[in-house]
Amino acid sequence: MHHLLGSADRIAVVDVETTGLGATDEIVKLAVVTLDGAGTEVAVLDTLVRASRPIGPGASQVNGLRDADLAGAPTFADLAGEVARRLHGAVVVAHNAAFDLRMLGAALRRVGSHLTVERPVDTYRLTRMTLHQSLASHGIPAVDLHRALGDVRATA
Repeated sequence: MHHLLGSADRIAVVDVETTGLGATDEIVKLAVVTLDGAGTEVAVLDTLVRASRPIGPGASQVNGLRDADLAGAPTFADLAGEVARRLHGAVVVAHNAAFDLRMLGAALRRVGSHLTVERPVDTYRLTRMTLHQSLASHGIPAVDLHRALGDVRATA
């Protein structure tokens, strides 16, 4: 994994679940698993996120979340600083990174912050397969897919 790091000292694997796929949709579940240079998990952020808009029926069908599940969760504004700290300066990895980073970028902008990720590693672009297909082709068990932490650990 050292070749992946370049000048970074860690890898941050990220996944979000959202209220939908549009530009105004919001994050409702967020997971970031931090790996050291050897690929060992050293930190985990796994949280529900209270959104200001309802979860769309299609999104709910995929991620299994309902609006009531988010009632006591922190807002993204509560989490933004922690998310930015975990991702800043790390090699950021995601399966379909364009989506996850678009949603994270929009959420950060809404709270007056931003995140610049230079050259994220997108395992979807590398494998040209869904996460489930990629796992199967590498003999990795698929556990809790379409749940942010399950997707992050599978991607890692």
